[in-house]
Amino acid sequence: MSNVNDELAELLAEMKAYGEANHVPIININGLAVLEKAVAAKKPQRVLEIGTGIGYSTLYIAANAAPEVEIVSLELSEERAAEARAFVDRSPYGQQIRIITGDAGENIQKLTGSFDMVFIDAAKGQAVDQLAKKHCHGLILPFFAAEDPPFGMHFFTKKAETAEQNLFRRSPQWVFYF
Repeated sequence: MSNVNDELAELLAEMKAYGEANHVPIININGLAVLEKAVAAKKPQRVLEIGTGIGYSTLYIAANAAPEVEIVSLELSEERAAEARAFVDRSPYGQQIRIITGDAGENIQKLTGSFDMVFIDAAKGQAVDQLAKKHCHGLILPFFAAEDPPFGMHFFTKKAETAEQNLFRRSPQWVFYF
């Protein structure tokens, strides 16, 4: 299913090793399979990612999306954004990925246009409330990386619902349920 070529696979392997060595959480193999399948099926042309990290998921999205995909990725940490930019610039997708640093809730307010897909891989809160006010005509993939292991695999379980889960349940046209 994945459109990852050998050169990109080497970069992603380096990123994975970097993440493990530096305790940077990245999406696990199960979550990655779901992400790849959803992106390949939708072939989004414009993606909003909340939580860039080192850009690992960003590059998987780019490899499986429409060839001309534009990805806007929001990252709170300037250090992580710089690491991501260094990795992304070594990929074939460097010109298609814009990384914006700062508070996601504030940055979402400044974005214009709509998105075919929103991938949330960061602490939720204010950003999700702001997202609800934006026009998204695609699907939202919520990965709750900060919750119990394995990373990214807690999609609306039987746990007590959080505010963002309630929001997603009220907005089924935005949500891709796993």
